[in-house]
This record gives sequence, C-alpha cells and structure tokens, in this order.
Amino acid sequence: MKKRSSIPRIIFLIGMLFGGYTSDLKLSKVTDLQDDLRIETMALELQSIIASESICDTNPDALEKELQDVGSKLEYMENQLGFDNKNVRRLKEYYSLLEIRHWLLNTQRLERCSGKKTIVLYFYSNDVKKCSTCKEQGFVLDYLKKKYDTNLSIYSFDIDAQNSAVQTLRSRFRITEIPGIVIGSQTYVGFKDRFELEPLLGQGEE
Repeated sequence: MKKRSSIPRIIFLIGMLFGGYTSDLKLSKVTDLQDDLRIETMALELQSIIASESICDTNPDALEKELQDVGSKLEYMENQLGFDNKNVRRLKEYYSLLEIRHWLLNTQRLERCSGKKTIVLYFYSNDVKKCSTCKEQGFVLDYLKKKYDTNLSIYSFDIDAQNSAVQTLRSRFRITEIPGIVIGSQTYVGFKDRFELEPLLGQGEE
C-alpha cells in the first residue's frame, strides 16, 4: 500500500492558519475603525454646533470633507460586516443625523450669507429588491461630486433607516419612489444619468 504524502495536509493546515490570521487582522482593523468612527462622529457634531454659532464666518467645505471621510469609512464597514450589522446600522443612524445637521447648516448659510452652491438630497436603499438602480445612481452622483467639487453638496439617506428625522425628510419632499433626488426644493424620482442631472444641477459640459 502506498503511503499518502503529508504535503497536501500540511498545505491545508498552513492555509487554515493563514486564513484565520488574516481574518483576525481584518476584524481588528474593523474594530479599530469602529472606535475611530465613534470619536469622529462626536467631533463632527461639536464642530457643527460651533459653526452654527457664527454661520457666515465659517467655511462649511472643510466640515463637509470630514463628513465625506466618515461616510467612506462607514461604507467600508458596511462592506466588511454587512448592511444589517447592528453596530454598522447604529453608526449609520447617527451619521444620518450629522448629515441632516450639516444640510441645515449649509442651507441656512446660503440663505443668510453670500455664496452659491447646489444642494442635493439622495434617497436610496441597499436592498436590490427595493431598488435595482440605486447603486448605479450612487456612482453617477459620486462622479458629479468629483467633477463639480465645492459647487455641489450631496447628502445620502437610506430609506430603510429606523430614523424619524430621515423619514420626516422623505415625507416632506414626497419621496414615493427610489432612487429619489431632491435638488433645491424640487423632487425627482427614478434613475437619472449624468446627462439628465447636469442641467438640473445648473451645470453643463465645460
């Protein structure tokens, strides 16, 4: 009887150990990121409160950049832990409140002070059964944000959030279908490509 080689078994064990090690590293990274996000969201809230005290003397762009950075980290956590993860959803709920606070701050600044900026509210769902084009719509809005940079502010809200403030916004702007986009005070539902959106945003090809 031929003696079975132990090499495949050793390779398998090494793979198992390495896989467990990388999983631990990934979990550690996510845990650290989760702690960082808690601190950063608290800092953002305090900055928003301070900015509201002297609204015309404050440049909201720096605060908006920080808000976007936190949003990117939150998106990473969603991809790593899943959209339905309890900690992810809790942080996302709080992040939505920060977005609403910054939106109000931005809107008030445009009303009271000098400056020109287009403000967009984007309502979506991560559930493809509810919205098969929301992911694609997000890509389009990301492209436009990068293209027009400081001339455009975009706030994104998950309609599945158990958040009364988000649901109030949804009701106020009559979001009956997703993806839903609010530009100024005008609501548009259904997918819109960049060629449709640019004129609505007051932008066009350069």
